[in-house]
Amino acid sequence: MENEMRKFTSALLAGLLLAGTSAMVSAAETGVGDAPWDLKARIYFWLPDAPIDILVNQMNVGNLPESLDSILEGLQMAFMGEFELVKGPLTFFVSPIYYNGKVHRDFVDPFGDTRRYSVAEKVWLVDYGVGWAFGPWNLSEGADSATLTLTPYFGARYFHDPVRLNVPPGANDPGLSLKNTIAFNTGIAGLRANVKISDKWSFGIAGDVGVFDANEVKKTWQTVGTVNYHFKIKNTPSVFFVGYRYLVLDVINPPVEADIVAKGPLLGIGFEW
Repeated sequence: MENEMRKFTSALLAGLLLAGTSAMVSAAETGVGDAPWDLKARIYFWLPDAPIDILVNQMNVGNLPESLDSILEGLQMAFMGEFELVKGPLTFFVSPIYYNGKVHRDFVDPFGDTRRYSVAEKVWLVDYGVGWAFGPWNLSEGADSATLTLTPYFGARYFHDPVRLNVPPGANDPGLSLKNTIAFNTGIAGLRANVKISDKWSFGIAGDVGVFDANEVKKTWQTVGTVNYHFKIKNTPSVFFVGYRYLVLDVINPPVEADIVAKGPLLGIGFEW
């Protein structure tokens, strides 16, 4: 399965590279050189369930956090945003997430003892890269037809998490106190699709996969879908959006391994200048 995913990722990257090269070659014809620069900024709240399987020296120390309640319980600070610099069909993007929290949880060790561990994190998760929009294409006949725009993109996913993990001694285990930074910066390739229904309404879906490095990242992929309502605030184009995001991160940084699945609703607001 992993070899198939590697082949798929390589093929996807190659296809995006060819599409990007073709688009750059034809940039003069598309008029991108004369297009103005636009800035788009969105701030949002993502409220995921995020079960994380944590292993230390091959010992499973439980799931963290296992629900939205535990995330909110341990939350100390968070920020989520997305910023795009657009020039015609060309887009540069960066999407940072910051989470600072501490969680306490009970777990049953391999010997049947119940123990309580604590994990403190200051997580940075940042997607960044470049995309090229193709379209829009009319989906039906008539002046009021819905339109479709496709934007292949490629870039990287940066993850940095200095973890402080404390596991008390058990009857058959000395426990541990660990400070370890889980970090990687791996390539991603994906596709965004946006359907504009009217001047007020649109919806979009995006998905990407990561380039795998068995020494750091077993796998990473995500999909995001949103429904968008467009309006203006004092002549500034604005958007309110709701949606759902599903993100997978399976990472290794000995002696810690973490399999993270974060999924849940999001909502936010954005502006364009």
